[in-house]
Amino acid sequence: MSIQQIKNLYLKFIKGECTRREIDLLVKLLQSTEHEAGLPTVEEIKRLDQEAVLDEEASDDIFHAIITSDQGREESKFPGSTWKSMLVVAASIIVLFAIGILAHSLLSPTKTIYRADFAEKKTVMLPDGTKVLLNANTQIETHQHFLNQDKREIWITGEAFFDVAPDKKRPFIVYTSKGLEVRVLGTAFNLKAREAETHVVLNRGSVQVAIRNTAKEAAMLVPGEMAMLNMEEKTLIKRPVDTLDYAAWQYDLLPFKNESLAKIAHVLKEIYGYDVVFGKTGLEKRHFTGSLPSNDIDKAIKTLSAALNCEITIHDNKKININQQINN
Repeated sequence: MSIQQIKNLYLKFIKGECTRREIDLLVKLLQSTEHEAGLPTVEEIKRLDQEAVLDEEASDDIFHAIITSDQGREESKFPGSTWKSMLVVAASIIVLFAIGILAHSLLSPTKTIYRADFAEKKTVMLPDGTKVLLNANTQIETHQHFLNQDKREIWITGEAFFDVAPDKKRPFIVYTSKGLEVRVLGTAFNLKAREAETHVVLNRGSVQVAIRNTAKEAAMLVPGEMAMLNMEEKTLIKRPVDTLDYAAWQYDLLPFKNESLAKIAHVLKEIYGYDVVFGKTGLEKRHFTGSLPSNDIDKAIKTLSAALNCEITIHDNKKININQQINN
C-alpha cells in the first residue's frame, strides 16, 4: 500500500467508516512497521468531525457497529475472541493517538518568532508595549497569545535591548539557552546571550538575574551594573560597567578595547556571519583598540586592515582571510 492509502485508512477508521475487511487490514498494519509513515498529521485529524474522535458515546457506537457489521461475510482469519481483542487494540491505539496529538496541538502554546539577520538591526514592539531592539543575528520568541499569559515570557538567542512596559501583575521574564533567567517588572536593560558569552547590563530600574535549575542565590542589579554568567562554574559575576560600551551596537558600532584578533574574528562571525581564517600563526594574538561598523563589512575590514597593517580579503563564500603583515 502507498503511504497515502495507509493514511486514508487511518482517517476512515477514526471516522468510523471502515468495513470489517479494512479493519482486518489495519490490524495487520499495526503489527508491522509499514504503517508509521502513514500516520495522519494533526491538521488532517483536526479537519475530521471531532465528535467522532473525542466523544466517548460516539466512539462506543463506532466500535459496536464495527463488531456487529458484515456478520454474513467471510469470517476473519482471527478467532472470535482474538479478533475482538485485536479490534479493541487497533481502535484504542488510533483513537488515543488522535486524542493525544489533538490535545498537544490545542494545549501547547504556539510561539511567535522575531529575528534580525546578519548585519542588520530590527525594532520589535511587543503586544504589551515593550520595545525590543534586536542586534544582528538575534532571535526572540514569545507565546503567540502573549497578553493572555500570567507571565510575559521571552526566549532569546543573540543580543537585544529591552525597554519593558511596566505591569506589576505580570512579570517580564527572559530566558537564555545557557540557563540565565532575567526577571523584571518595568525597566531597560541589554541582554547578550550568544554561544561564547551571556551577560545582562542594567540601564534603568532593577532586575533579578538567576541561573535556572540551581539552588544558587539570584543577583539583584541596580543601574550601571552587569551580571555575567560563568558557564563552566555556573555562577554569576556582578560588577559595575559603563553602559555606553554595551549600548554601542545600537548605534551601529562594535567597540573594542585592546581585544585580540581572535576575539574580533568571533564577533565578526556573530554579527556578519563570516568565518575568519588566519594565514600566519600569531596574527590572532595581535590586539586592536577602536570601533568597527556593525552594518558595513567592507568598511569594517578596511578599518581593521589599516589599523593592524595586515592584508585582509573578503570572499564570496562568507570567508575572510587575514594574511601576513604587509611590513613586518
